Amino acid sequence: MPNRPTASAEFARDLLVDGLTAKPRSFAVAADAAERAALAKRLGLQALPRLEVAGEARSVRGDTLVRLSAHLLADVVQTCVVSLAPVPQRIEADFERLYAVGGLGEAAAGVEVFFDEADDDIDPVEDGRIDVGEAAAEQLALELDPYPRAPAADIESAAPPFDDRQADAAGGAFASLAKLRPSRAS
Repeated sequence: MPNRPTASAEFARDLLVDGLTAKPRSFAVAADAAERAALAKRLGLQALPRLEVAGEARSVRGDTLVRLSAHLLADVVQTCVVSLAPVPQRIEADFERLYAVGGLGEAAAGVEVFFDEADDDIDPVEDGRIDVGEAAAEQLALELDPYPRAPAADIESAAPPFDDRQADAAGGAFASLAKLRPSRAS
């Protein structure tokens, strides 16, 4: 079971991976109210009523990597980009992360470790632990809708109508800009 470390992350849950083998080590954690509030602030959410992550970690590639396989479950409330109304959403996502044992590109247990271009997103194992809470928080950030819209939100109703006749009566759409241009002497 992951421990609460003294780290400053909003939802930090360390999972000990020292001595991990191909046999998976399971975990299940949930963020408390204070952690959810801090993470909601970090991610620009109105609220984060629920955040849970469960999964397993196992050693792979001859004990040079740890593979984290997890399922994220979150209830979020975002702000509609049109009406600014609350937009509640349930997010469920499976994800995987890789962590290098002994550091990236270093020898682990006397074995030279090489990574290919597909391994760009490998994080280091730090002090024999990985932070499954921060991995979940980062995945949640990736899963959020970048442009949340309330069901009835309509860009037409949110913006004041543009009346071509008003623009023509004022001398055209660019009349006020034309007044700012310096006059040319002939």
